[in-house]
Amino acid sequence: MKFFRILTAVIAAVILLASAGCNKKEAARGGNVADVTLGPGDVYAIFNIMNYGEVDVKLYPELAPVAVEKFTERAERGYYNYKTFHRVLSDALIQGGSFLGDGNDGDVPAAEYFAVETSKHLYCFNGALVMAAVPEKGNYSQFFFVNTGTSFDVDAEAERLQAKLDDSSLAPRIPPDVKASVTAYIKKLKGYNAEVKEKYAKVGGIPEYDGAYTVFGQVVDGMDVLAKISAAEVMLGNTADDTSGKNSRPVSDIVMQSVEIVKMPLPETSAATSETEETKKAKKKKKTVATTAAAPQEELSEPAESEESTESSETETSVTETSEPTSAETSESAGTETSEPASAEETLTDAETVPVPQNTSETSENDYGIKSDEVME
Repeated sequence: MKFFRILTAVIAAVILLASAGCNKKEAARGGNVADVTLGPGDVYAIFNIMNYGEVDVKLYPELAPVAVEKFTERAERGYYNYKTFHRVLSDALIQGGSFLGDGNDGDVPAAEYFAVETSKHLYCFNGALVMAAVPEKGNYSQFFFVNTGTSFDVDAEAERLQAKLDDSSLAPRIPPDVKASVTAYIKKLKGYNAEVKEKYAKVGGIPEYDGAYTVFGQVVDGMDVLAKISAAEVMLGNTADDTSGKNSRPVSDIVMQSVEIVKMPLPETSAATSETEETKKAKKKKKTVATTAAAPQEELSEPAESEESTESSETETSVTETSEPTSAETSESAGTETSEPASAEETLTDAETVPVPQNTSETSENDYGIKSDEVME
């Protein structure tokens, strides 16, 4: 299966080479809003899940560099081998990767956590791979798959919530902090562009998590496997859900046998391009020599000087080759406080870090608090 994917990518690379007007960074800017496929140079992860199957996920190192680096490093040294998916919320998410396999990571030094990264090109659509953040600390090793294929009408949800806030009989009973949270959420929904709204309507997802968690991958194959996991029998056993009475711990362990990182090959084009340029120069020089040889004997001195000038010019031209500088997308400091922006599009920038969202639920400090706001139900 992996050989077939690699072979397909190599063939695709040759076909795409002629139209490769945009570079790798520009291609990555499509994120998971457009249709997601694997292409030359892409990095993807293969989750081998015992008794369930294989899930292939495209990673986004250009848009979530720290998350991809940390995840890849752990996967390559076998950290995730035989770890479990300890939390399964049907039609919502599938979470795993904890050190102890029960949602806890033990005594983790504060320096090991890293800040949330956001991008206006990555959203919590169905099939998104997302880092799970510890309240007030940040990301560590746990992650979750968004697993809800229910169509989400962004505009309708914004209108529904606004109607609740405007309801004179309900508004006085809404706590101020909840009202502020819902108001901000409505503003975020209204800030989505048409393409994002269309994608949520088409595939589903959890817009509430956009900007609060790090999306760093998107499933390209294996959604049927996630659907089977989502249907697993669950019971109480996760701190984040026990207090609200939600069953989320699988009765039978769901185990990741391994997580393999694969990079799709790039076509070797530099040598061919160089040879083509050298061939052109050789032909030009040959033509100059032939013209000089055909000239009368008494005029040889002046053309020789011209030829020397031509060769010198060619040499100078070849030496002054320029290359386009590349710009690394850097993350802002996680400690920077930001005011509420005009829209979600302005808020989410490439590889931008944001403060870890506060979690007001009764959650232990080692448990990853990923929840939906009950008020919004």
